[in-house]
Amino acid sequence: RFGSFTVPARRISEFLVECSSPSAASASDQGRLAKSSNGVVSVPVSVSNNGVDFAQASGLAFHYYPAPTGEGTVSSGPSVLPRASLVSGGSLLALQGRGFAVAAGLLGASAVRCRVGKAELPAALVDDGLVTCTAPPAWQAGLAAAGERAAVAVSLNGGADWHP
Repeated sequence: RFGSFTVPARRISEFLVECSSPSAASASDQGRLAKSSNGVVSVPVSVSNNGVDFAQASGLAFHYYPAPTGEGTVSSGPSVLPRASLVSGGSLLALQGRGFAVAAGLLGASAVRCRVGKAELPAALVDDGLVTCTAPPAWQAGLAAAGERAAVAVSLNGGADWHP
């Protein structure tokens, strides 16, 4: 259960269950839980063997963080510079936006990743407005010819969610 919202779970082992998190609005009782100053909503997580009696581990919480935004409107994703790389890859890509450090502060900088086309890559969090990664070779990104474009996205949670 996330906050007061119950979701189905699958038992993986004696010590591990798997489930999908509900929306932040559902888990936070339709927004009745307060956001922190950086926009994070934290909800308690509890588990049950019978669907009636729930136990919460001390300090266990799930955190919803605001999606990073681009330099333009709130709906735009991070901007990418440079706009092109050699077919062999190797160019340092700079993804500029806002809100990168919030999730990294919750999950650690190692959770930050870049995706260029089909290639998922480690990334470096420089500051709240800048993530960098190295462009892969075109074949690794899934591009067949020079001049083709690859979508670029950033993940702040190890690749579970991507932000264009």
